[in-house]
Amino acid sequence: MREFVKSIFLLIIVLSFTNKTAQSQESLWQNKTHGISFSASTLIIATPLNFSYNYMIHKGKFHYGLTTGLTVGFYEITRYSSLGAHAVFTMFFGKNKGHFESKFGFSYSPIILYSKTQWTDYAYEFVPIISLGYRYQEPGSDNFWRVFVSTGGFGVGVGKILNN
Repeated sequence: MREFVKSIFLLIIVLSFTNKTAQSQESLWQNKTHGISFSASTLIIATPLNFSYNYMIHKGKFHYGLTTGLTVGFYEITRYSSLGAHAVFTMFFGKNKGHFESKFGFSYSPIILYSKTQWTDYAYEFVPIISLGYRYQEPGSDNFWRVFVSTGGFGVGVGKILNN
């Protein structure tokens, strides 16, 4: 399992340093992009961290696609932790730098990474994801950030477009 996680991180690092070709600001919103992102949220009893791959299609003011990746959850502050995956449908609207963003999908985390006690009340292997927030990304920019409220709590995220 450690080798798999190391491979994912290595792939993210290699992809972030790939050579990019210049595009006009207008053309960014008329094509397909892929990127990586990281987000964290908390409800105090549960804190999910998400490492994601994003594939987006841009049609005028409407942007949609798939976000998928690894989820690491920490429960009861840091009493125990789990590992799994998530898959969500992502949408955001607008042509300017500020966007309303929504995500709908699920997270499945069946692997207990550690537990400080022998007993856990871990009953959340499958969690539906509903996220509503604000995404800041200037047209033509490689970077974005977001703030949101979701089934995982209040959160923040950052990301990078890899093929801009």
